[in-house]
Amino acid sequence: MREGERSLYREFTWAEYKKAAYKSRLGDHRLGPFELPAAKEPNSSDQHSSSNAVQPPARAPPHVAPVY
Repeated sequence: MREGERSLYREFTWAEYKKAAYKSRLGDHRLGPFELPAAKEPNSSDQHSSSNAVQPPARAPPHVAPVY
């Protein structure tokens, strides 16, 4: 990160990430649990680029069986 930039995520260890990754599905947004609350709220300078933001994939409908 550059000087003056705020992190989008809280600090976490490799073990914490690995544990979260093993508990989630491949298509899940695995960094979600580590996001800081302020990073989720767009401010006035981010509103013009929010339509170009990459969105995490949608969850499968409940009637679809999980694939392992």
